Amino acid sequence: MKKVNLIIIGLGIGLTINYGVGYALLIPVFLYYLKKDIKNSFYLVPIISIGTLIFNFENLVAILILELFIVLSCFFILNTKRIFRYKMIFYSLILIVGNIISFLLLDIRIFNLNNVLFVVISLAIFLFLCFEDYIYLNNIIKQPTLYTEHIVVIISVLGCFKVNYLGISLGLISSAYFSMFYAKKYKNIQSLILMFVLFMISLLGFDYNESIIILIMGCLFFLDYNYLFFLINVLLILISLTTTIFNNIHLYSFMVTSIVFEVLWLVFDRKKPIVKMNNNYYNLIINNSITLEYGVFSSFLDFFINTFKSKKIYSEQMTKALNCVVERHCNMCNKQSECYKENKTDIVYEIKHLIEQKEVSQNFKRNCSSIQSMMQTAEHLSKQMIKEKDASNIILLAVLNEIKIVLNKYQDEIENKKLISGKIVEKFHNKLYNSTIDIIDIKYKKMFKDDFCIEVIIRKNDISIKEDVCLLIKNSFKLNCRIECKEQNNELIFIVLPEEKIHIKYGYGSLSSSQTELCGDNHLIKSYQNGHFLAAISDGMGKGFLAFEDSRRVLEALDSLCYCSTSVETNIEILNLLYILQGYTERYSTLDAIDINRSSMVANVFKLGASNTYIFHDDLTYTKIENSSLPLGIEEEIIHTEIKLKDNDMILFSSDGIFENVVDEDKLINLIKNIKSEKPQKIAYAILEHTLSTKTKVKDDMSIIILKIEAIK
Repeated sequence: MKKVNLIIIGLGIGLTINYGVGYALLIPVFLYYLKKDIKNSFYLVPIISIGTLIFNFENLVAILILELFIVLSCFFILNTKRIFRYKMIFYSLILIVGNIISFLLLDIRIFNLNNVLFVVISLAIFLFLCFEDYIYLNNIIKQPTLYTEHIVVIISVLGCFKVNYLGISLGLISSAYFSMFYAKKYKNIQSLILMFVLFMISLLGFDYNESIIILIMGCLFFLDYNYLFFLINVLLILISLTTTIFNNIHLYSFMVTSIVFEVLWLVFDRKKPIVKMNNNYYNLIINNSITLEYGVFSSFLDFFINTFKSKKIYSEQMTKALNCVVERHCNMCNKQSECYKENKTDIVYEIKHLIEQKEVSQNFKRNCSSIQSMMQTAEHLSKQMIKEKDASNIILLAVLNEIKIVLNKYQDEIENKKLISGKIVEKFHNKLYNSTIDIIDIKYKKMFKDDFCIEVIIRKNDISIKEDVCLLIKNSFKLNCRIECKEQNNELIFIVLPEEKIHIKYGYGSLSSSQTELCGDNHLIKSYQNGHFLAAISDGMGKGFLAFEDSRRVLEALDSLCYCSTSVETNIEILNLLYILQGYTERYSTLDAIDINRSSMVANVFKLGASNTYIFHDDLTYTKIENSSLPLGIEEEIIHTEIKLKDNDMILFSSDGIFENVVDEDKLINLIKNIKSEKPQKIAYAILEHTLSTKTKVKDDMSIIILKIEAIK
């Protein structure tokens, strides 16, 4: 319906030239809508031009030139960043220059006192229209008053009253339309005031007796009545048949207007009903958020199981036992070829039955010359498997206990996390839906105070200046936040996330200890929606492909777990416990991780069998964090160090092939101090190059991550 309104407004403001004020009333309204959304020109330019063509043909060239000037000027402002900062000044200049151009094109004296007054009025109208948007977006008023829209409607209706087509007043039709629209959509005192103003304009300004019908139609639309459409038309028919006070042509035009309005309302304004925020809806939002959180953790467990699953112990043991029997007996038998040729598959099943202490076929007993010795071997292997099975049962109990600890850790942290209060959510929800922005939906995905994700979805063609929408969202949401925006089909999605106070620039480098083998180290550098930044290095046991795979799995599992709302500390504890369950593989990986909260500027450093971490400050002093833990999956306790970061801090950590491997560590520290101002990637390469060219204790894989902290100004 907003676009239908825009078309009617465009027609009306184009006709205000008939008051002898030039385009002083058209320009502020036209410029205001282009400021809101440059795409509004697709609706306004054609309808203003068509209206001028039909009713003021002699001014067609003038209006086309003026429209072109204003559209190109607005497009230039929107696409020039430096100018965009001072956009209101430039919009005001466009308005003044536009009025001067219109006076020249219409052959009106510029330096006439009346014309100067028209320009001042034009500028005042524009600034007033922009002012209400500004005070609402900046949270000065709780909800829009609609006075901006009403001023535009009044200007448009005044223009329409200057046209009578086939005895029908466009002013009366547009007045009736806007009275019905605002009464039905908003049902507030402002709509009632607008209706009364339109009634007074038509009655006193243009002496239309039918203006009383405008009040009647508008007041009826304040009612929520299913058969209102029929009631209005029956009433209009009765009035036309019983009185001679009103012009029947105007009454019929009101009837047609009401029919067209109802059709347009059904077609264009049947959007999803606004869900009012109450306790039940708030609880539903919270439950959905928690359910989504559990789903993320469940996905991590699936990932971990699929990544780290091993062969079934029983199948592995049975294969070994079968091979043992075959090697000891079948391979030594002189009838092996003949026996295998006739029934090799059956033999495997018979041997399996022997190992499982089951009965074998009489045919096998008769034909196998080694049956007695084979039965003894099978019995011995069966007892061995029973012992291993008992040991596996003990391991299973331990596994179940560790899994219980993992789930308890996760559940405890989620239950203790603070949720966003219902009052904050209610104010946010209602403020957005009460705004003039066409909200399609609001999705509450995560609702923790330190980890929230809310999506506000609007129509893509509703507004092109995203800055205003972002400002409205920020002022409506009481928590410190940042807003990301993405386009999807015909929608704009504004994602509300925790605030970030710092940028992090990073560099990474790695080298294998051998030119013929793959580097066993892996790295993870990733930014998460909750405002956390994670960087980690894992050094797999040994060298080559196996070490590479071990370290890769560690970091993939950690990354998958970090999508949960639990802290990185809890995530690493959970990962460590799960690795303890994998202890029978006897393959271990180090983990050196740093979690940076970009909102609080606090870093937590986790070191499990890793090398030292260095934090170089702006004054070239540094903090050294040493490792005091064993690799992942060996001991349950996880020790971490908390550091408060400052602007221009540089964090440097590596695998044990660098700092703990160089003979002269002081020389390396001095090198870092000298190149601290360089880009992180350049520093990483310089350190690797220095390590290669200097004397080292042993030849080992090398990996390094450089992080630079920059405060957001």
